[in-house]
Amino acid sequence: MTILQVVDKELSEVPIIDISPLVSQTSNSSDVIPDQIRQAFHDYGFFYIIGHGVDEQLQKQLEHLSQQFFAQDVETKLKIRMALGGKAWRGYFPVGKAIKPTCSTFE
Repeated sequence: MTILQVVDKELSEVPIIDISPLVSQTSNSSDVIPDQIRQAFHDYGFFYIIGHGVDEQLQKQLEHLSQQFFAQDVETKLKIRMALGGKAWRGYFPVGKAIKPTCSTFE
């Protein structure tokens, strides 16, 4: 796991985890990468993945579409709120209004 130094003093490091060995199945990293992910979640709460093989053009398209979605008014976004997602555990929730999962959510 690499640690990326960033400019923001509030958030000075972002873990970078290369998952290309899992994608290509070329090395015995099935234990190392999950441990890196677990450690990044524990220490930082998030991480940045590289080596995933997702096409760069698709990534740009998804970024554009997410910007379009979040630019909408709250009422429009709430039409697909998480409370309507059921077991799929998908949908929108306003900042600070996250739904806390229960054990039955994942059954």
